[in-house]
Amino acid sequence: MAVATWIPTTTDAILVIRSNTSRLRVDRVAQFLSALEEAYNGILLIDTLLNDYALNALSDEQGRVVVRRDREGGRFTRLEHDLLRAKRRSWDYTSLLSSESLRAAGALFAEPLQLRVHSIQVASPGVWEFLGTLNPLEVIRKWKQDAHERQKDINYRSEAERVKLGLENEEKRRQIEAQEIENERKRLEVFETRVNLAKELGATNEELARLFRGLVQRPLKQLEQFEDIMDSVEIRPADEKSESRV
Repeated sequence: MAVATWIPTTTDAILVIRSNTSRLRVDRVAQFLSALEEAYNGILLIDTLLNDYALNALSDEQGRVVVRRDREGGRFTRLEHDLLRAKRRSWDYTSLLSSESLRAAGALFAEPLQLRVHSIQVASPGVWEFLGTLNPLEVIRKWKQDAHERQKDINYRSEAERVKLGLENEEKRRQIEAQEIENERKRLEVFETRVNLAKELGATNEELARLFRGLVQRPLKQLEQFEDIMDSVEIRPADEKSESRV
């Protein structure tokens, strides 16, 4: 198995947000930028954690292979070591990071990976452009693209489950929420390969759900408050020759 397959993409891309909203209050703009940075950092963090977990699973500190592929089925057989268990335990703490901590987490990454303002045109319509690495930007674009259908699907599914289950208790509520998280995660195909590998290497659905809930779902839910600003979202390749402008 080629280790390079699991290195996170560092391909630069530009997130283009078009907005028909004009005369925005300064505090509203500040809140929007904070929410966008939080979502971006959370997605970049989970992408990095899953990649780091896979890389450490492939070989231990002495370079010995600790996973092997079943010759017949082609699936991985794991030989788990303490480092992998410790990394999964750290996910619990990471999933509980506050909004402020997630925004500050950008400083943990090299500057080319951080979200940067590329261009802002204040008009009606306005255009906001942000430069960053492709995976987190693609997740944000996909989230916005599917926002309406996703919410409609979640509302229908939740109501249908509540009717089917009758009176809700805490355990049933958690089951519904866990299924919603799993369905939302599957929409974000950029995670699928890493998530599937993490499961084969020992990560449980519950561990991954907590991580996804704290680093992806919660920040994106907060970003939903600014759908009035984000009328449309697209991604285009970064043009190295273009200059940032405000």
